Amino acid sequence: MSIETGIVAHLQADGTVSGLVGTRIYPMQIPQEATLPALAYQVISGRPTYSHGGDSGPEWCRVQITCHAGTYEAVKALAAAVRAALSGAAGAMDDVTVQGTFVENDRDGWGGTFELAVVRMDVVVWYE
Repeated sequence: MSIETGIVAHLQADGTVSGLVGTRIYPMQIPQEATLPALAYQVISGRPTYSHGGDSGPEWCRVQITCHAGTYEAVKALAAAVRAALSGAAGAMDDVTVQGTFVENDRDGWGGTFELAVVRMDVVVWYE
């Protein structure tokens, strides 16, 4: 499995997040016909960790989560739920062992497929 499937499984297992989006968590972009609220995710950078002997174990990646909802208040509530689910999360996420997740930043935006307010969040994930 991949870190992406692990994060999706973790978000779907969180009662607050799944209560808001159900299974509407999509790679890269939310489809135009999707019901809102919904999430999209993508890995925007990452790399393995090296020592003098080569690859030394855990990798890290930066995952961007994009939240869309029908109103500004709803998108902020969704972003707060995602933040709570991912901030400091560790352990098994699907078949991936996560050592830690750290919400690095989030920012409000406008546009995308729906021309609505969005929140984009960058999460750094250390995993094996």
